[in-house]
Amino acid sequence: MAFIVECVRGRPGEPGFTTFDISTFAWDKLLSLAREHGWKPLGCVYDTGFGASQPHWGQPTDYGWEEWLYAKRISDDDARNLAEALRSVDASALPQGGPFLISDSGFVDPGIAASARQLAEFSADGGFVFAVDD
Repeated sequence: MAFIVECVRGRPGEPGFTTFDISTFAWDKLLSLAREHGWKPLGCVYDTGFGASQPHWGQPTDYGWEEWLYAKRISDDDARNLAEALRSVDASALPQGGPFLISDSGFVDPGIAASARQLAEFSADGGFVFAVDD
């Protein structure tokens, strides 16, 4: 069983609701590449809309993926800066492999290069909430 980082913008059934899935491997790799290409992470916060209220909600945290009870939010500016950094990555230098099935849910991992383009496109539209699922 593989894990997927699920990214969500908006609420189901409302205008503008969008989702994006990426493998945990690609998420970790692409955030590292973005930092190498000028992304200066602003930090994310735990999102109060997805889990039980906790004393540390609203406190800055890292971009490590956790389950939905501990979903994290990336701000609009941070997401757009992430997109800009990912767009500066030379895609021809990234592995072009894939696609292959990675999850029983039907998620297909398109490979690092395609994931970089897709995450950049998703992030360019602004902030989102993310968490891991299987």
